[in-house]
Formats: sequence, structure tokens, C-alpha cells
Amino acid sequence: MSIYLQKIKELYKVYQFHGGLKGSFLTIIKTDAFKIGTLKGTDEFGNRYYENRQYFIGRSRWVEFTDAVGFDYDASMIPPEWRSWLQYSREESPVEKPAIKHKWLGKHIDNRSGSPDEYVPYSTAKPKIQAWQPPK
Repeated sequence: MSIYLQKIKELYKVYQFHGGLKGSFLTIIKTDAFKIGTLKGTDEFGNRYYENRQYFIGRSRWVEFTDAVGFDYDASMIPPEWRSWLQYSREESPVEKPAIKHKWLGKHIDNRSGSPDEYVPYSTAKPKIQAWQPPK
């Protein structure tokens, strides 16, 4: 009976960690996982980064995207310094050991494909084929 009581206590800890019933439900829908960990930091966009070394490598670090984007999030919303931490390229988080900022580096922006702000290259070459115009 004590193992069941222990599991119920662990589940209650996770339930509290995610902010009750509503927060737990939204976490399950967004991430398909019900994890608990220590907050390692937050980036300038509001994404929260967690770590729990009791999980397997590859599963022990994760990001919870800001609530401002809702369900419309993708991996390009993660800045490079946090991505390298998530992929185990660096051991210390950017909060513990900040990355070197160069003057020539631009500010991180996410992928804008499919939006009005997307990058569309233009051609300077003259087209070889003329588009057909219907008669009026």
C-alpha cells in the first residue's frame, strides 16, 4: 500500500507544479508530457526552460513555450544559446554562463514563413516566358 501512496504523492507534486487542474490539462495538450523539473531560466520571449536529471538524456531538458503564442509554436522560437543547451552542446545554461555577444550578431527572430513578414527573394533576370493574358 505504501508504493501506491508514494505514487499518489508524486502525482500530486506534478499536479501542483503545473498549476492545478487547468494548468496540468494545458500542459498535457501542449507537450504530451507530464514532467516536473527545476526552472533553469527564461529567455527574452518568455519561454521557460527546465531540467530534471532523473530522466534519460535527451528527455531531461525541455522548453515550455510562452502562453502568449498559445498552440502556434515551433522550434524556431528558441534562441540559439538556449537551443545549444537543450541539445547538450553546452553543460551550463545561458543564465549560469552567458554566451558571448558580438556586435555583428543580429537579434534572434523566429521563422516567418507563411506569414506576411516572410522573406521572398526577387529575381533580377528577365523572364524567358511571358505570362498569357486572356483577351478582353
